[in-house]
Amino acid sequence: MEFLTEKATERPTKAPVHFRVYEVGNDSFVFCPVRNRAYKVNGKSEEIVRQWWLYRLKELYGYSFDQMSVEVPIKVGSAEAKKAADIVVYTTATKNQPRIFVEVKKPNRKDGID
Repeated sequence: MEFLTEKATERPTKAPVHFRVYEVGNDSFVFCPVRNRAYKVNGKSEEIVRQWWLYRLKELYGYSFDQMSVEVPIKVGSAEAKKAADIVVYTTATKNQPRIFVEVKKPNRKDGID
């Protein structure tokens, strides 16, 4: 997983063309193009992985950010589960028909593989 890290004087206010982590003083931030806001990611490597995958889905597979949602509650049968899908890619920007569910994990995680 490769990405750029950029020094900045303030937290980002818009999505970059390619994924990057912004370093502002002692803090690190990413800008989520789906939720349209910046998130502090100090010690939150799973959020970095999620954002990296959003850009990968766009750049490599051609999905638009409008077709994606994050932290989507999952329905199992008629009940809503307590878990949420990290990323859901829909067939269109209307987000009626899910196409892909993505569960991300922090790098080098050993548990949860089962």
